[in-house]
Amino acid sequence: VVAGATVKGTGGADVGKIEAVENDAVTITLTSGKRIQLPAKAVRGNADGTVTIGYSSEQLEALVSGAGAAESSGK
Repeated sequence: VVAGATVKGTGGADVGKIEAVENDAVTITLTSGKRIQLPAKAVRGNADGTVTIGYSSEQLEALVSGAGAAESSGK
């Protein structure tokens, strides 16, 4: 699991790329351009250099939207 690796979601569809790996967390830039940070244990490296995550693109977009709403409502 390294920066620049392609991230594949459920069903094998590309959902984004790893932007950074640090402090037991990975930052993924989704195909929409939005970013999400998840625990490193949420992804699995593959022999071909790609990374697999157990979410679909739609689920990741919902997580990003939900996280943004939660952050702005707390201010």
